[in-house]
Amino acid sequence: MLTGSLSPLAPAAILLLGAFILSVVVPRLPLRWQQHPGVRSYSVLALIGMAGVSLLFIRIASGNEPAAQVISSWNFGMAQPVISLTLQIDTFNLAFFMIVLLMLLLVALLRFEHISVSGQAEDRVRTAGWLFLGAGTCLLLSAADSLALAYVGVAFDTVAVIFGLRLDPRYRAIGAARIFLGVLTTAAILMAGLAAPAGLFLLGLALWLRLGLMPLLEAATLAGWPLNERLVYQGLTLTGGIYLALRVMNEPLPELVRWLIVAIMLLAGLLSWLTSSDESEAGAPSQFRSKILGWLVLAEALLLLLAGPLPSGALVAFATGLLLSWLILSITPLPGLPGKPEQAWFWPYLPAALATLTLIGVPFSLGWLAKVSIYASLLTTSNLALLLLALAAEILGLSGLIRYWLTMVMRGYARDSRWLHVGVLAITPWLVPGVAPFILFYLTGLNLSISSTPPSGAAIVILVAILIIALIIGYRRQMMIAQFDLPAGWLERQAYLLGLFGLGQRLFDGVSRGLLRWRVITEGQHYLGWAIFSALIGSLIILLSSASR
Repeated sequence: MLTGSLSPLAPAAILLLGAFILSVVVPRLPLRWQQHPGVRSYSVLALIGMAGVSLLFIRIASGNEPAAQVISSWNFGMAQPVISLTLQIDTFNLAFFMIVLLMLLLVALLRFEHISVSGQAEDRVRTAGWLFLGAGTCLLLSAADSLALAYVGVAFDTVAVIFGLRLDPRYRAIGAARIFLGVLTTAAILMAGLAAPAGLFLLGLALWLRLGLMPLLEAATLAGWPLNERLVYQGLTLTGGIYLALRVMNEPLPELVRWLIVAIMLLAGLLSWLTSSDESEAGAPSQFRSKILGWLVLAEALLLLLAGPLPSGALVAFATGLLLSWLILSITPLPGLPGKPEQAWFWPYLPAALATLTLIGVPFSLGWLAKVSIYASLLTTSNLALLLLALAAEILGLSGLIRYWLTMVMRGYARDSRWLHVGVLAITPWLVPGVAPFILFYLTGLNLSISSTPPSGAAIVILVAILIIALIIGYRRQMMIAQFDLPAGWLERQAYLLGLFGLGQRLFDGVSRGLLRWRVITEGQHYLGWAIFSALIGSLIILLSSASR
């Protein structure tokens, strides 16, 4: 950009250094320094801002001008390196860096009153955890090749587990499974480049676990987390999972994996339609909205897996519109109709309305390019049953938006922080139809024009039909339940309480622990063997990388 002098690791390094300073350095500063307004109130925002500014000084790679930074290379006696680990920021992953930084900024502003570095130690550690997980996500985004993705994928999942365990001891029920998922993804990426049929199936299975089954099983744990921690964890892990899938998915997934994807999509869509608000719980409307949006974003992310691969412009538009819309809808307060002056409606409702328009794919929004491309890709499949079930899951998921808005208008009240307005103003332009595609094109240079590949009439008909049906079944949910005598409450309780998630967590976690030899790692068995093995591998890497220079 400006000078091209910084490493692609700069955003991750700044966030990681910030996490270290908040958790270790600041508590040891003199009290008068801790009480300084610049340190006490604005240090977290400054660190996130520095990470964003660093993007201006990193050389952005393009198709004609690569800018990869070699971390390590191996030549195996050849004149030129045969294998290398490289990092870079290009026009594709630049949008994902912006998503990560906007997400951290919004959560920091959401909890501005509680991120004072001179406050309670627990608040400092939690805030440092946000930056730590953000650094891990930036590291994943900077990987430039399949080998680097394979390595940093495990590191990313390890960072996510550390964040989850520090936040909630109950995360142990699924922590080993995420570590196993990182190892499985690494093996799948490497095998996909060596053995096409088996490698592609393993890669598809790993992506299905990462974007489908794992978020589904984590739902029970995330439900009890505070809003800010839930947004950071779910948002960053979903961002990393979508980016990883878009980078490595170069051809349609095997049929069996596509059926697995549709199965989770249907379950997520059905739960979005079935989920009801428990009035006996404190903050019931907020919890209800969080569940609805969680199932919706899961179904939409899986839809991308089902339809891929797609043009790079459609992929980036999909990820940007989906993740930023989910963020805005999640943090929008519940003003309710009673007691609110008319001028107070503007800030809560307008950004949420723009996010909704993006999710449903109105023309000239980021969602328009993504939805039309996805439906056009699905229409090329020869499996009619798979297509119909995928569309049914999409309808059920989007029907949750109707109930979201009914909850927004009819119930609840909440105070909104004036600092949160700053974060909302930073994200809102990305959701304005007509403006958002221009911003994304200006910053990344990706081709976002649909004129080169005009949308088919069938894709537009499907888009309109899905929205109409979703509107009907969302608005008339109670009437349909009464008319058809559907045991909606019983079905919801079966999914949440009778062990669907709990049993899945235990099974997945048990298998993961067995395959990873988790007790060997965590309970001190054969530490000497692991130390010798690690030393040999490290020595080999050092020798090979030295010989290649």
